[in-house]
Amino acid sequence: MGNFSTAASDRSLPIVSS
Repeated sequence: MGNFSTAASDRSLPIVSS
């Protein structure tokens, strides 16, 4: 939930929403 910054960089990952 607090990985929004990383989510943008790791959009390829299927667990970016978590």
